[in-house]
Amino acid sequence: MTLGGIDENLAASEIKYYPIQSRDYWSLKADNILVGGKDIGLCPDDEGCKVVFDTGTSLITVPSDHLNKILP
Repeated sequence: MTLGGIDENLAASEIKYYPIQSRDYWSLKADNILVGGKDIGLCPDDEGCKVVFDTGTSLITVPSDHLNKILP
């Protein structure tokens, strides 16, 4: 999420834009979730995963049934 604009000359790589699914939650559809560069199989092929960006917290949450796949 960016407020106030972007100076692309200061970016370390290409800036990518993705469509949001809901402005209420700033959610995106993820095709897969990678841990250590490997897909851990959390997102169904036909549905994907709903990922929500909460700019007001420093916590990262995940459904408890997927937690063991993410943590080593």
